[in-house]
Amino acid sequence: ISPEGHPTRFLRDVLDRLGVVAAADLVHREHGSRVTVGGVVTHRQRPATAGGTTFVNLEDESGLLNIVVSKGCWAHHRRVVRTAAALLVRGRLERVEGVTNVVADKIERMAGGSVDGKIVAVWGLTFKARTDDLRDSPSLNIVGRLRARGAIIQAYDPSLEDDANRFVLRFARHLTGRP
Repeated sequence: ISPEGHPTRFLRDVLDRLGVVAAADLVHREHGSRVTVGGVVTHRQRPATAGGTTFVNLEDESGLLNIVVSKGCWAHHRRVVRTAAALLVRGRLERVEGVTNVVADKIERMAGGSVDGKIVAVWGLTFKARTDDLRDSPSLNIVGRLRARGAIIQAYDPSLEDDANRFVLRFARHLTGRP
């Protein structure tokens, strides 16, 4: 969770290992090639076109992605497409009149499931810029909720002294009663 930078930026190493192509790198891929892309959902076009096609826009750290979801693909993956905040999409790269699309055949949540036992990096803890004032910090609430679900928190804010960073972790333990 970061007030700075795009969320996929922090996942790029993992996404690269999964073969997920960044939006900016699609220009190096051939028309018709199979690709997997991923990003935060910025738009879901509903209702579908007369032919049943739905368009979804994703954004990763390098740009926007146009996803074309056929009627059949929508029927199979509609719950995920309608509810997930971020998606991984496998499909065929299409270039038409200078516009690049990915015609989806498989869609899944980019992240989800349990955070129990998983390390979650929280970058940026203070609420007020360039201060060590933690009062009313939404980060404390988020850290507490993640810890309550079993996440192992690694928190850091460059504007805080090390003692204040340790305080955040102690406070989160206090909120959840977990070590």
